[in-house]
Amino acid sequence: MLNKDQIRANFSLSAPYYDQHAGLQRELADELFLNIEQRSFRKILDVGCGTGYLTAKLAKKFPLAEVVGIDLAPGMIEVAKRKYQLNNLSFMVGDGEKLSCLANTFDLIVGNASLQWMEAEKFFKEVKKVLRVGGVLALSTFGPQTLQELKAVGFSTNTFPSLLELLTLLGGFELLFLQTKLIKRNFKSVKEIVYHLKELGASYQKKGERGNYFDPFSALKKYREKFGTEVTFESLFLISSRRRN
Repeated sequence: MLNKDQIRANFSLSAPYYDQHAGLQRELADELFLNIEQRSFRKILDVGCGTGYLTAKLAKKFPLAEVVGIDLAPGMIEVAKRKYQLNNLSFMVGDGEKLSCLANTFDLIVGNASLQWMEAEKFFKEVKKVLRVGGVLALSTFGPQTLQELKAVGFSTNTFPSLLELLTLLGGFELLFLQTKLIKRNFKSVKEIVYHLKELGASYQKKGERGNYFDPFSALKKYREKFGTEVTFESLFLISSRRRN
């Protein structure tokens, strides 16, 4: 089960430096943004908006829409508010598993690289409460092959949903766009990989099997020997429209 307090604390702590390490998240945001069709959206919600990069792009692309960005971490919202000040844009602390608390409905809901920080089933259930019929849900997320190298040497990472799981949860939606991509990133060292993930607020744990002691230094050495300094990220893009029940 996800520890919301820990997630909130980790991301608030990393918020001042997040943009320095979020190049991949921006790439995903740009790809998602390019595939959202121009429509007459009136209300747009960005779930897990972070420091507001994608939210601000949406506010500029759809100047007549009211655009709201929510994030679980107050630190992220503080940074977003300082960085982006547009007439049709607002930011607030909010939970993607409790969207009905917003007491509002939306024509477009987006989520960029944020689904792994929520229980997917709860998120989709909430989306169906606040997304209008005919409204669009646009998601970019990481698939199960993400960080497979860390898993192979004994680290436990976030749980990333498979494409099949996501398509199952999208019952009641018409799929408009689907894309999957494997991305390889090289770092200067294995230590830099761990530091990079930490600065992004990412969650990984050291684990020992059957109660055995887990030696992180041996694991990092094994990582370097087996994979060098390469890391895999599997990206999934899904854009869908809510059908009438």
